[in-house]
Amino acid sequence: MPLFVFANAGVPIEAGAFTDSMAMAVVVGLCVGKPIGIVLFSWFAVRTGLAKLPEGISWAILAAGGVLAGIGFTMALFIAGLALLAAWSRRSKRSNRG
Repeated sequence: MPLFVFANAGVPIEAGAFTDSMAMAVVVGLCVGKPIGIVLFSWFAVRTGLAKLPEGISWAILAAGGVLAGIGFTMALFIAGLALLAAWSRRSKRSNRG
């Protein structure tokens, strides 16, 4: 998954790319930021009464779900980007036929 993250963010994968500040920001944002954001929003929703933590679900399980959700969201963005790029490419080919 980390190599996919770099490639999806447009970071060139070279020997020195892993020390680049952009590469490190992408890793921290995806591996740390998304799960923390999901858990913090869930905690806030439970704390304010907007939501209720289901029976049998601990905060550790919710945190693990946050990690999976972050990965899934990243994959969805990547796939959507590929699909929209392909659709745009097909549309531009049709419009150039005259």
